[in-house]
Amino acid sequence: MRFVNNILQFRFLEAGVEFGRFFINTTSSLGFADVAKGKKTIVPVDPSGEDFGQTLGRWGIGHGFYVVWPFIGPSSARDTVGRAGDLFTDPFFYVYPWELATSSELALRFNALGDVLPLYEDLNSAAVDPYIAMREAYINFRNSQVKH
Repeated sequence: MRFVNNILQFRFLEAGVEFGRFFINTTSSLGFADVAKGKKTIVPVDPSGEDFGQTLGRWGIGHGFYVVWPFIGPSSARDTVGRAGDLFTDPFFYVYPWELATSSELALRFNALGDVLPLYEDLNSAAVDPYIAMREAYINFRNSQVKH
């Protein structure tokens, strides 16, 4: 997904990094381990974390309305469409049943909840209006990722 989004954003160096990571991880561990993670090389091999929502933002599409999806979390109209685009560029979408893909994604999000929950509680306790604070934080975060 990151490779495709880097190509669509004309970020060819980052696309090359993604291809290099794929090549290193596939040849070294058949793709079962992230061997390229943290390696000191001439060209950095750390992933860029691009998604289709960022690609749409780079193309000039605004974020649209803010929404909080159950089990998914905060998003915008652009990022919701971006998630659908990411779904179709994910090879596992075509290989595994949707139930397996959905349950594994939910398990990963639940596992990451322990890292995010203290930040969320800090934001809620410090904000006058937690909804507006979360909305502004999310939109600013995504705008900074688009400008990256």
